[in-house]
Amino acid sequence: MIRIWECDPTPLLSQPELLPLAVLAKSEQPSQLLSQVAGEIAKIEDKRKQSNIAACVELLAGINYSPGLNCYVFTRRYFTRISYLSKNY
Repeated sequence: MIRIWECDPTPLLSQPELLPLAVLAKSEQPSQLLSQVAGEIAKIEDKRKQSNIAACVELLAGINYSPGLNCYVFTRRYFTRISYLSKNY
């Protein structure tokens, strides 16, 4: 058994498939961790994979963080980035 809430999130940030678990990891600055995760999601080139991972991250982040913080970070960081990319195509 791995107690993810006691683990450092850094190794989880290096693999896109592990990003949903990163939001459950130990963090002294939750908004910064959510921003890092959102930034990593924005780097995923495959839009379907990006969307699926973002949905998983938001679901699991709801367990660990208040809905306001979760929504704020993803609205500002991830979805703003997606809007920017959409306008440039």
